[in-house]
Amino acid sequence: RLNQLLYIYQNYEKPGIGLIQGRNFTQGRPKYFNIGDVNGVMPIYYYTRKGEASRLVLVEDTISAIKVARDNYVDAMPILGSGINLMKISKLGPMGYRQIIVWLDHDKYKDALRISQQIRMAGPESYVVTSDLDPKEYTPESIGLRIKIFS
Repeated sequence: RLNQLLYIYQNYEKPGIGLIQGRNFTQGRPKYFNIGDVNGVMPIYYYTRKGEASRLVLVEDTISAIKVARDNYVDAMPILGSGINLMKISKLGPMGYRQIIVWLDHDKYKDALRISQQIRMAGPESYVVTSDLDPKEYTPESIGLRIKIFS
């Protein structure tokens, strides 16, 4: 018996499903699997209203993005892994994001630094947050302290 949570994302440039991501909870199975194109979706969880966006936090997974956005008055986007392609990065500045914070797992710190550098080359300010746990493991207050230091 499989215990899974499925996320279904719409493609941001053409109609229809762009990606189905499964999160496995069964031991011995890969933690995540994807069907579709990770680069064809931009699942941003909004706190701000359209036109008010200025800060975005990039995290690895959907639950972390939901928790960061819901509890901390900031938009958040899961990159659905530990990398993001340059095409997606180039779309963030024109969306109104002037500051993008990259918060990946502790073991992905070098990836986070590389992503942050790519973002800065595309225009927006960018900073890296590192922590021992995933964002979803922290209290709202603790998440807030980590991301608000760049305000």
